[in-house]
Amino acid sequence: MASEKQVAANKLNAQKSTGPKTAEGKAIAATNSFKHGIWASASFISEEDSTLLQALQTKIYEHYCPSGGKEEVLVDRIVGYLWRLRRVFQVEAWCLKPDNYLDHLLHNMSPAEKAVERTLANRFVSHASYLLTLSRYEQSIERMLTKATKELEEMQARRAGHQLPVIDAQIKR
Repeated sequence: MASEKQVAANKLNAQKSTGPKTAEGKAIAATNSFKHGIWASASFISEEDSTLLQALQTKIYEHYCPSGGKEEVLVDRIVGYLWRLRRVFQVEAWCLKPDNYLDHLLHNMSPAEKAVERTLANRFVSHASYLLTLSRYEQSIERMLTKATKELEEMQARRAGHQLPVIDAQIKR
């Protein structure tokens, strides 16, 4: 149990710690819990090239030609899952490259590419079992991608008037 003196000291110290005040400080604090970006809620991380994401989104939208809100939501999910898989592959490639290769690779990269590579990998490598974790993330993303793709394609087939095959599976005992 804390003494009255400790409680008073804690209250006084709490008044001193009120968080960042400037816009720059708040932006930095917003990334405090950010580790590797694979499950980032944002479509892209500030170090990534948003034009690549837009190009991917355009290709997927052109391929599926969604009609209506639900189909658009599914296409957006597919784009997000593909983008996250791209992150997984970037982190994995970075983690498995020997240091001397990385130095050569980074020498030939643009500053933006260096920032993405270093940011993603450095945040992920700080964890002990990163490759095992990375593999789990990849499998999880692929399952979600497969589910969203299947749901979208079934929805579009029904909309087009195609009858979906009924699978009649019997369980043998």
